Amino acid sequence: MNKLKRILLIDDDPIQNLINTKLLKRLEFSEEIHISVNGREALEDYISKHDAPPDIIFLDINMPIMNGWEFLDLLVNKGWEKFPKIYMLTSSISPEDIQKSEDHPMVESYFTKPLSIDKLSKLKDSIFNPDLS
Repeated sequence: MNKLKRILLIDDDPIQNLINTKLLKRLEFSEEIHISVNGREALEDYISKHDAPPDIIFLDINMPIMNGWEFLDLLVNKGWEKFPKIYMLTSSISPEDIQKSEDHPMVESYFTKPLSIDKLSKLKDSIFNPDLS
């Protein structure tokens, strides 16, 4: 079974983080799942301490201290050769947020909460079997 090495969840909602972690584990999506509760924590406690990026980042938009857009602005300066696939995972249904994510070169896709087995299964298939998507 195909697995990613690392996933980073960036969301300030502990219940969503718990649910998303359980779903990711159930689907055997990744060897490691790390959680940060805002963009600054992700940069300071995860990104700055790892030489290689995670394979995927699930990124909420509306968070205290540093929101998802601010995080993306700073992540660009990291200087990695290969950047992670970033999926916005948010409760926002704002057309502006959706359009901004579609226009952002680092964002792969936009998901509204909650994640589900179906959404994650389709995502996993598209990652590991891109020719079938």
